[in-house]
Amino acid sequence: MEDNNPYQKAGFASFDELYNAHHEEVRRLIRRRIANPDVVDDLVQTTFLGVIESIERFEEGRNMQSWIYKIAKCKAMDYLRKQYSQRYLNENINKNPPEVPTPEQVTINKELTDLVKSFLGEKASDSDLEILKLSAEGYKPREISKIIGVSDEVTRMRLHRTRKKINDYLSEL
Repeated sequence: MEDNNPYQKAGFASFDELYNAHHEEVRRLIRRRIANPDVVDDLVQTTFLGVIESIERFEEGRNMQSWIYKIAKCKAMDYLRKQYSQRYLNENINKNPPEVPTPEQVTINKELTDLVKSFLGEKASDSDLEILKLSAEGYKPREISKIIGVSDEVTRMRLHRTRKKINDYLSEL
């Protein structure tokens, strides 16, 4: 075996050996969550691409099977989350088609975004601004979570943190 073989610390001579040892279990794991066989195949490939990309960070002595399963579960959950968000967006777009903003509205939105960013500082992420914007448009945190694809808790936390920063800034004026 080569000294610089990243699979050696996991007990395998090559990627092929690692793949052959684990791909059927990974397929079964993903298949329990996703019914479409084509998607399952894609996610198995994506899982092993993730293994290739992060094998250098695998810590010797850890359980390789658990590590690969964790990658597979994350890939499957990401897929399901994206599918759910897309379905939610499609349903709501059909119910409430978006209005095309006027040039004045575009300018006002940009100015407001810049102003809010200055309130929140340089660390204001675009997703925090999007959460704040959706909240101002009347969406509930649960709806915002579905739209942007994060948990309700994350949405509530980001919304609370962003509002608190704005309130702190306004109280200093």
